[in-house]
Amino acid sequence: FQINPHYTDLNPPGHAGETREDRIMEYLAANPGDVVLGLREGCMFKVEGNRMELTGERTVKVFRFNETPVELDNKSDFSQFLMK
Repeated sequence: FQINPHYTDLNPPGHAGETREDRIMEYLAANPGDVVLGLREGCMFKVEGNRMELTGERTVKVFRFNETPVELDNKSDFSQFLMK
């Protein structure tokens, strides 16, 4: 899996470039077996052994090829992403 740190959904007025989501979707088109975790500001992952959890109050946006992104919070089990 890939971590996209400082992930934001913002698209400021006047910005003519791609959004973070656009770039992630382009990456997944070239790497369809990967998963991208959009890690928002103020959050971090804590990994101990085969367990991974989210620290922070904001959600993580999970991107997979040809799927609608989903939001996971700090009550979610992120360990699934360590198993491949």
